[in-house]
Amino acid sequence: MKGNNSYELTESKGLIKLYYNSGILKYEGEHLNGHGKEYSLNGKLSYEGEYLNGKRNGKGKEYYNEKLIYEGNFLNGERNGSGKEYDNIGKFEFEGEFLNGIKWKGKIKEYDLNDDFIFEGEYLYNHKRKGKYYIKGKLEFEGDYLYDNKWNGRGYDENTNIIYELNNGNGIVREYDKYSKLIFEGEYLNGKKNGKGKEYYNDKIIFEGEYLNGLKNGKGKKYDYEGNLIYEGEYSNDVFSGKGTVYYNGKLSFIGNYKNGRREGEGKEYYEENKLKYEGEYLYGLRNGKGKEYYNNGNIFIEGEYSKNVIINGKEYDENGKLIFEGEYSNGKRRNGTFKQYFDDGSIKFDGKYIEGKKYGYGKEYKDDELIFEGEYSEGKRWNGKGKEYNELNNLLFEGEYSNGQKWNGKVKKYYNNKLLYEIEYSERVIKKINNLPHLEKRNLKDLIFIFFEPHKIEIPFFPDDSGFEVFHEYYSLTGKNRNYGQKFIIKKSWKELDRSLTLEEQGINQNNTRIVVSEKLY
Repeated sequence: MKGNNSYELTESKGLIKLYYNSGILKYEGEHLNGHGKEYSLNGKLSYEGEYLNGKRNGKGKEYYNEKLIYEGNFLNGERNGSGKEYDNIGKFEFEGEFLNGIKWKGKIKEYDLNDDFIFEGEYLYNHKRKGKYYIKGKLEFEGDYLYDNKWNGRGYDENTNIIYELNNGNGIVREYDKYSKLIFEGEYLNGKKNGKGKEYYNDKIIFEGEYLNGLKNGKGKKYDYEGNLIYEGEYSNDVFSGKGTVYYNGKLSFIGNYKNGRREGEGKEYYEENKLKYEGEYLYGLRNGKGKEYYNNGNIFIEGEYSKNVIINGKEYDENGKLIFEGEYSNGKRRNGTFKQYFDDGSIKFDGKYIEGKKYGYGKEYKDDELIFEGEYSEGKRWNGKGKEYNELNNLLFEGEYSNGQKWNGKVKKYYNNKLLYEIEYSERVIKKINNLPHLEKRNLKDLIFIFFEPHKIEIPFFPDDSGFEVFHEYYSLTGKNRNYGQKFIIKKSWKELDRSLTLEEQGINQNNTRIVVSEKLY
């Protein structure tokens, strides 16, 4: 008796008391040998009986929540010899011989989790040997058991009519769970499931098919807990193996081969409408090898090589069957290869190459079947070549040449309310001429800068001078017949005094709620 427990020793009688650290009595009785009592942490009696050398030896009783759960003999602290065992509420369960704490041989009674009596019979070597099995108080089986499995005997229906017989583990068997619910009925051979059988959950079939040596082997059907078919096909050692068909919400989902419970070999996936979604090869349950994906309309979407469920090399088509990409993929996205892109009406939009998922190298762009750019791309942008740009209203914004990703030679057009404001011509990034703005003075265009007006979103060219400058807010009238030059903004700072890194508004230059931003961007 060690630890931080405290003692109270009565020498005259040879009795001791041992306490838990909490102060609750743990043991009281004779020291090491003789009679004593043990208590649990909550202070309730857990054992009463004889001790030898500080261990339970001889006759004794065990309790749980003050209910007797065992009475009989002990040896070296464990149940050994004759004894009786009760459940936690005091019902008799077993009477017979114990060996090192295990039921060895004797008479036994069992109850299900609903506390209904289900078995009475003989126990041998810690297993049922002979007895009667009951369901809701009515005899269901009577006979011999081997390692807790029904072995020889007869099975009965609710009216005690014989409905099956077992001979050395061969015949028809019904099995029940701890709530006395049917969980299996089928054929047994040598005490194991062999042949045809059915499994149940909450009175619904969850499997029906063939067994071998206690495991699902051969053809079978699997159902969900609502009774919907989810698999039909072949099994091996309790898992899908061989040809099989999978259903989802009652609709066809997959047809193909399985190995060790996973898709392997040829297979097909389907949309909910039973239309083909994918066909090809699988490995370890994932798409691997050659395969094809389909649109809902039945046309091919992608065909090529797959690895770990994603496309790595192949061809991609639009919904009308036109080839739009051919090459390598990374994480399922286009990476390297030739690429064609189409408008919704089927006309071509782009024809070129992808590198690292972006347009690179030589390519062509189209609009309304007209070539609008031809040349080189870099990082997905036009780099060198000739082309045109349009806005969302289909207005031509630029026509000319690109060099190193910049508009180099050509014309830039500016619009307001879908009407042309002015046009800039330049060569090698130098402005040569501004058309459609006759009010501008003929001055050296290298001094030209631009002001951007918000909320009108208009960009206007003008010339500053050393003493200050005037800006004209220009736009077309609604009729489009006359030009109105709008309000006149007088900026009271000289050009040299302006901080070119700040907007004019940030420098305190603002008129009539119009934001004015300096732009030195060339076109």
